[in-house]
Amino acid sequence: GNVWQFEGVKVETGQQASSFRNSVRVTGTKTLGALTAKVVAETNPDGLQQAVQEYLVQDSRGVSNHGNDDVSDVLTPQLLEYRMLRFPLQTGTLFEAVNKTGLNFGDLDGDGRNETGSVLVQVSVAAFEAITVPVGAFVNTAKIETRIITTVTASSNGVKVTLTATQTDWLAPGIGPVKRQTQTSGEAFSETITEELSGYFVDGQGKGAVSLTIA
Repeated sequence: GNVWQFEGVKVETGQQASSFRNSVRVTGTKTLGALTAKVVAETNPDGLQQAVQEYLVQDSRGVSNHGNDDVSDVLTPQLLEYRMLRFPLQTGTLFEAVNKTGLNFGDLDGDGRNETGSVLVQVSVAAFEAITVPVGAFVNTAKIETRIITTVTASSNGVKVTLTATQTDWLAPGIGPVKRQTQTSGEAFSETITEELSGYFVDGQGKGAVSLTIA
């Protein structure tokens, strides 16, 4: 039942900046074998106009991702399960969440053969700091940096393309996510997506305008 409302801005090479809204809500639980995952639904992550549900499991060691309901996502099932956070959260700590090669990326170049590649994901606790977003100011937020390096080899000509992305999440005590910024760069391409909290209702306490409907 907890819900967070975000205001987002996307800035991409050669394009005008665009704004969007995204709602995040814990809608229930899902049984995955012997585990019970929380279902976290987003209406419009990264302004992609596509609702997605993720399945997250929290235990004493941290938080891990156990997939989503996006049938077009061919990559995530090959990475599961992977840890998004490792407890305790301590400044300067870093761990390797994913390091896999030989992954199937589907047919990206349209030649009838699937591309292969690799994904490396490293997660670090950069700092604990104060931050101000549209809904207000928060202190002692955990600044989590997730660095993702993706390399894909084109089946048509053997050319390798590398994309580097850094997703930074700010997590406030007792509230959860208050800001997310993803910076992605590759050859002649760069994109920055920022989402900031504009309203929330968490554990019976709320502030700002919040939509309780998940499309």
